[in-house]
Amino acid sequence: MPVIAFAKGSSDSEDAFVVTNMTERWDKPCIITITGTDATEFKAFRTSEDESEKYKEIGTFKVEDGKLLYDAPAGTVTTFFAVPNERGANNQRPRREIKWVNPDIKEMPGLSHHILQSKSLGHEVGYSVWTPPGYEKNTGKKYPVIYFLHGAGGNESADAAGFSDWAKKAIEAGNLPPVICVFPNGGMSGYRGEVETMIVDELISTMDKNYRTISKAKSRALAGFSMGGAGSVYLSIMHPELFCCAGSMGGGIGGRRSNPEYEAQINQAIEKAIPVWKKNKFGFFMVNGDNDRPDAFKDFSSKLNTEKIDNKVVVLPDTKHNLGLYYERSVMDLLAFLGKHLEN
Repeated sequence: MPVIAFAKGSSDSEDAFVVTNMTERWDKPCIITITGTDATEFKAFRTSEDESEKYKEIGTFKVEDGKLLYDAPAGTVTTFFAVPNERGANNQRPRREIKWVNPDIKEMPGLSHHILQSKSLGHEVGYSVWTPPGYEKNTGKKYPVIYFLHGAGGNESADAAGFSDWAKKAIEAGNLPPVICVFPNGGMSGYRGEVETMIVDELISTMDKNYRTISKAKSRALAGFSMGGAGSVYLSIMHPELFCCAGSMGGGIGGRRSNPEYEAQINQAIEKAIPVWKKNKFGFFMVNGDNDRPDAFKDFSSKLNTEKIDNKVVVLPDTKHNLGLYYERSVMDLLAFLGKHLEN
């Protein structure tokens, strides 16, 4: 994680901190724990070597479940100031714990909620599943699977109906084969550590056992937004043998720790993954808004192009970090790209 320096007493705002990412190459997703304040929003100002970005206001970031998610671009220093609220910034409030089981989902044909007793997490974790039209009738047919990873502050129910509805439209348009969509609860993990193990060692095998999936890498895809978009790329790097393609909306590449050791680990994992990606004819679809780190995958895409691995980078005009905008402006193209790679 980039260095975080708290600035208590050194500014007009008692609740302020600085995030630095002095690497020249990698953007760094950060999950910042906010304690000792009642502030629910922080206004951010970023400085970089670019003359147009000197203490530039870049927006307001919300605190969800005691966490603030921020992707620090390479070579930047970002200062966060608490936005005053009605209760005052110094009145501490109880922090909400992550809720691992969230069964309240929108009623939709084919959409259901389930609970996995996870050994890696040591407790129950929820996941939602959507089966396409015809699944119940075509009992002899097996289906490819898309694992959709939610963003920070989300859960297994938050995006299930929305993404499934878009998948249904893509299937009806003939751009995506009939697929099963799976929505795991990733908490605030970045899809690393115990949640990573839960997905790759427990959830996939559970789905292959309980549903008519095509249980091979060439029929298994990843997609996600924000933390989930970054997670889809991360899991593709660390577990290339399990998937055939990944789609990221508003994500980035990198880790939560900003140090040479971690960067070397990711680079080494990419080098190991390349032969597997080539064998499986892997594909990456990576979309960011022009106001949402448009260069987040620039170096990664360059590496993929050098290795002749299929990838597409899309920059959406006039688009901020908003899932609804990404859905409206890019998700059909993302699904068509995944459909091109999925075997059915």
